[in-house]
This record gives sequence, C-alpha cells and structure tokens, in this order.
Amino acid sequence: MSESRELTRVQFQGSDLVAIRRDPVGDSLVALKPITEGMGLNWRAQLAKVKDHPVLSPRVAIIATRAPGDDRPREHAFLPLNRLNFWLTTINTNKVAPELRAKIIQYQTECADALYAHFAGKALVVAEPRDLDAELRRTGGVAKAVMHKQLEPVYRELAQTKASMNTLTELVQRMLDGHDPHQAVVTQFQPMLNILMQHKVEPAGRRQLSQRCSSAMRRWCQRTGHVDAVRISRETGRLLFHTDRVADWLTTEGLEMIRHHVAQHSKQGDFGFRAASKSKTRPH
Repeated sequence: MSESRELTRVQFQGSDLVAIRRDPVGDSLVALKPITEGMGLNWRAQLAKVKDHPVLSPRVAIIATRAPGDDRPREHAFLPLNRLNFWLTTINTNKVAPELRAKIIQYQTECADALYAHFAGKALVVAEPRDLDAELRRTGGVAKAVMHKQLEPVYRELAQTKASMNTLTELVQRMLDGHDPHQAVVTQFQPMLNILMQHKVEPAGRRQLSQRCSSAMRRWCQRTGHVDAVRISRETGRLLFHTDRVADWLTTEGLEMIRHHVAQHSKQGDFGFRAASKSKTRPH
C-alpha cells in the first residue's frame, strides 16, 4: 500500500505551509518552497544549497502531487520534519537583508514547533512578532555559534582598547602627580622656586629669578627633546621640572643664571651699604 500524498496546509505567520502527514510525526514531509518564500528568500538558491548539502541532500524528497487549487500534479521538494530545523539554522541571518532578519529568526525558532503541534493535535498559538534584539538573544544552536564567531574580532578589539585606556589613564595620572608644596615630600618633579631655595638664593628677587629660570628651562627642554620633563602642578598651576633634567640644565646654563643673579644683588647690596656709610659721614 502506497503512502499518502495528501497535502495538508498549516497557517504560520500569515503564510500557508504545505506538508504531508506521516507516522511518526517526525517523518512528516514539509514542502520547502512555501517556507522559503515566507521568509522572503530566493527559492532557487535555497533549493540548490539543500541539494548540495551532504546531510540534507539524501533526505530531500521530490514528489509529484497536486496542491489545492492547482489543476494538475507538480513536483515539490520536501524535507522530513525532523530535519527542518537543521536546514533553517544553515541560513546565516548576518548575510541577509536587515528587514528579513527578524522574520527568518522567527521561522528558525518556531516553524518546526508549529508543525509538530499541528500534527500532534495541539493548539497552535501564533506568536506576535518579536523585537529583533530579543530574538537574537533567544537564538541558539548554529545561528548563535555563527554570530559569536563573527563577533570574536570585535571582542578582541574591545579588550585591547580597554587595556590601552588603562595604560593611558595611568600615564595621565603620573603626569598630573607633582610636588605638593604643602607637604614635606620630595618628588621627582619640583617647581623652580624650590630649586633656587636649595641653591641658597636669597629671598630678594628670588621670585623674579624663578620666573626667568622656569621660562629658560622650558625652552631648554623643548630644544633638547625633553618635553616630558615639564609638568603643571594641579594644586598651584606652576611649572614643575624633573630633577634629573634640572641637573642637566643647571650644568649647561642654569648655574650661570643663578651666579649672575647673585652677583647683581651682591653689587646692589654693596652699593647701598656704601651709600648709607657716606651719608652718615658727610659733614652737616
């Protein structure tokens, strides 16, 4: 006795799916063309892919049968219901038009269940269209694995970016950390005024000398390629200089500026002293 070729129509998401009932239910045959067209895909391209697939090709059944409303029998390509999900998950949703993606995912996750429910006599609940992001989160199996594989380069790039940001943050923090004049802590960066005090420069004219020396050392750092030896204090807004580079600058030009300043102020002091002495000894 030959098996039945009577077609059954099953409503799914506004499309008429076509199937032939078999026992057990998993052996029921499902026509591929209505599903392909329901997803908005090209039928000939999908048929060629199924016929070339090493797992699906042996299970494809070409059956001549007359669909309701047709005037004569025609050949239709069928797959067993228990192979339907396998075929659907071979469709990569990242390679289709964006407007088709949600519909395809809905077929991948619900179509086989709807057919099983129909043949098993269970009530079929037609789901409302879901949000695409929610569908992507629900997708499992092959589709999820493919998406994860394609996102791996993005994950690696994000990890590298995070590491670079951490390094940059540490670098900026080090650049901002300078000498705090309110704390008795010596750091690698100091303001010029502290350096002059260390060289026993007297208070008279010391602030003006500090400004001239700061400008001179900043220019020296630019000329010699040591721009990283200059920072700005967060507390005072003053320029800070690395102590190693200060030593180099003092050797080349800084000590000469300090000596000149000390000599000038020594002469002014001597002149003032001599002038005061003469005024005291001048006869009235």
